[in-house]
Amino acid sequence: MGQINRAFLILLRRIGRVLPSLLCIGALLLLTLVLTLVLVAFRSYPVGAQLADIERYTNVLSNLMTVIGVLFAALWTYYHFARGRTFSTRADVRVEAVAVPLAPTHAVISVAISVKNIGRARLQPSSCCLTLNTIRPGIGGTLEVNPVTRANTEDIVATSGRQGVRYYLDPEETLIRETAFLVPLDANAVYQVRFDVRSRDRRCWTRTVTFRLGDRIHAEQ
Repeated sequence: MGQINRAFLILLRRIGRVLPSLLCIGALLLLTLVLTLVLVAFRSYPVGAQLADIERYTNVLSNLMTVIGVLFAALWTYYHFARGRTFSTRADVRVEAVAVPLAPTHAVISVAISVKNIGRARLQPSSCCLTLNTIRPGIGGTLEVNPVTRANTEDIVATSGRQGVRYYLDPEETLIRETAFLVPLDANAVYQVRFDVRSRDRRCWTRTVTFRLGDRIHAEQ
């Protein structure tokens, strides 16, 4: 059942991506057909009948252009305001870090992460990675970013629902997780907390927080 729902959602997303283009092409073809029929009708009538029918055909064309204008306005509104929220996954990803001295030689970096599904489709993360990096001066004025530790997918993505543990977020649902990293107490050390989220439809969201350990501890105290 889950595979069928997933395939149906993928089909809806693909239809949503090509639907505006197909409707525009169809409207243009319809307009071309109507204009062709009007020209053929005018050529087949006598001049007097043509003049008598001008007002009627003008009204028909006016109504047709009104319908086409409303259709294009609806397509423009849908494309700019609703398309991304209807057929595409959207997420609001946030990360916050707090440093607390634990002992004379160590400190704890407490990290809070949140993922909110702000779209209309179900969000299914395929992978989540929370990484704590150290940043040091490199050769030639560059910076070296070295991972200290990582927390990976399963514990981050899993949420509780009516049917037990699940690995997706419904629209407007928010996932919040907290974790902690133990690091040496070096006031001059610079750390970067990086949180990456990837969905099954190949979308990616990344948030980073970079801070000097001494400044963050001083701010918390």
